[in-house]
Order: sequence, then structure tokens, then C-alpha cells
Amino acid sequence: MNQENKLKVNNFTQLGFYINHLLDEGKFLNMEDVAIHTERGDILTYLDLEFPGEFNSKNLANPEELEKAFIEISTIDPKELIVSKNGLAFLMALCLEYAQRA
Repeated sequence: MNQENKLKVNNFTQLGFYINHLLDEGKFLNMEDVAIHTERGDILTYLDLEFPGEFNSKNLANPEELEKAFIEISTIDPKELIVSKNGLAFLMALCLEYAQRA
């Protein structure tokens, strides 16, 4: 794995821990909203707005790179990742998918 991919995987892993926390707290996001915001490249801003005080994208190492990477993998069908209900679970699955591809 080259250095650039390693940094991206580390960023996705860090985000995954935050998403896991939100899931552990019983939080929920609509699947369609998550798909729209990943495609637009503003998913982290969306998370900031949906979970103030619980999520802050400024705590992530490189949020701009994460947004770009999410755009790249946003076309993946949630069904391929075995997710159908919670948009946060879809985001977690995208993080895992990105790490797997790197």
C-alpha cells in the first residue's frame, strides 16, 4: 500500500470509530440522505449538522480528502454492502469497503 492510500485508510478508520460511536448510541440516519450527501461530497458537513456535540469533522485528520474519497465510492449500492436500514451503517460499510480496496 502506498503512503497516500495508507493515509486515506487511516482517515477512514478514524471516521469509522466516530460512526461506530454514533451507532452504539442508537443514532440513525436515512439511507437516501446519506447517499445524496456522499455523492455531493458534503457528508461530513451533514454529520456535523445532524449530530452537533457528538460529531465534529474538524476532529478528523483530513476531512477534505475523506469527502473526495466518499464521492469516488458513493455509487456502491447499499445492498452490495448488506445494509438496508440505517444510513450510519451504510457509512460504516463504505469506510470498510474503502479500506478493503486500498
